[in-house]
Amino acid sequence: MINDNKIAEEHDQWFPTGTPILDYINSFKELAEYNKDFKPPFMHKLIEEHGIEHMFMDHAPELGEMKQCYMNSWQLLSDDKFKDYVYMEGMAASFIPVSHAWVASPCLQLGVETTWKDFGYDYWGLPLKKDFVMRVMAHTECYGVLDNMWMVRDNNKLYDELVSGDAILKVE
Repeated sequence: MINDNKIAEEHDQWFPTGTPILDYINSFKELAEYNKDFKPPFMHKLIEEHGIEHMFMDHAPELGEMKQCYMNSWQLLSDDKFKDYVYMEGMAASFIPVSHAWVASPCLQLGVETTWKDFGYDYWGLPLKKDFVMRVMAHTECYGVLDNMWMVRDNNKLYDELVSGDAILKVE
């Protein structure tokens, strides 16, 4: 017989905030407290400040190629049925937290998985403005934004736009 209380206690022990991704981010902050030379990835700060958790996910009508989540998500937005959806980038946890991309419904309530057959169990991401994503991809000649920001270090405007939050879509 499964003991739900024991499972809940173990979950709370491993995930004090209730979400593996936020606990993962907090572990980097704790490491930085002990080692002043260590700086957590700036993506973590952005997720903490502007991130949205997607607890409800659906699959895209057709999943894209594995390990191509940035391309798959961006290309889904070209489908007329998804043209009003929002490009999301951040972290998702399936086994461990990893950088990932997906799309979200226009009101940001529902996430749409474009790559993984099996859903992750935690998604935290930034709803990025499409024009910003296009400008970063044109500059880097790569799909994806957050993992490629090092390539725009010569373009302070793009970097500042992201760090200030101006590149992040706000839905009221």
